Amino acid sequence: MPVTLANNALFADLTLVKEQLKIASGESSHDDYLKMLINSVSSACESMLKVPEGNIIYKGYIKKREVANEVIFMDSGRLIETICYPVVSVTKVEYTSDWTTYTDYLSPYVKINDFQIQLINDYIKEVAGASRLTYKAGYETIPDDILLIALEMMQRKYDESGLSGNRQLGLTSMNASGEGSTSINFTKLEDRWIEGMRPYKKVITGRSLSLSR
Repeated sequence: MPVTLANNALFADLTLVKEQLKIASGESSHDDYLKMLINSVSSACESMLKVPEGNIIYKGYIKKREVANEVIFMDSGRLIETICYPVVSVTKVEYTSDWTTYTDYLSPYVKINDFQIQLINDYIKEVAGASRLTYKAGYETIPDDILLIALEMMQRKYDESGLSGNRQLGLTSMNASGEGSTSINFTKLEDRWIEGMRPYKKVITGRSLSLSR
């Protein structure tokens, strides 16, 4: 089954990747491998943006996509902190006091930064329970420096595969059964890649939240 690009893929097609790897645009014999490579690199880049705090792992999204029905505990406050960041827009906010029935929060709410949503009205602040959010997180336009890191990572793996010399090394052992399926792993992330991603990583100082940049 042909490989498809995952929903977190940093490249919409193979054009820029083939240009970087010096593959002719009409050459398609390695397209499945390149799609798996894009999927692997995209996940590896986002892994560098994960921030563990207590029993929560905050996740940095690079390509904008929807986060549906994310459940977050509320402690009698009106400030909701999302798990995924940066928040682009909020589609729906619901709340519950019994953890079973969720009610739409119909009054205004606003995104106040890349990680938090402020509920406006006071009546909900006494409700202890959970909120459930549907929102979009990630970048509408992926920053160039992230794309450059991703391209360097792909160049490294492509060179290691032997495909740049037209040898079919490793292709027969790769799992191409579906979206995101891959056996292409990054066992070591270069320090310069981690440092390059740091400006886009969530920083928690006490309860002060910001991006590094």
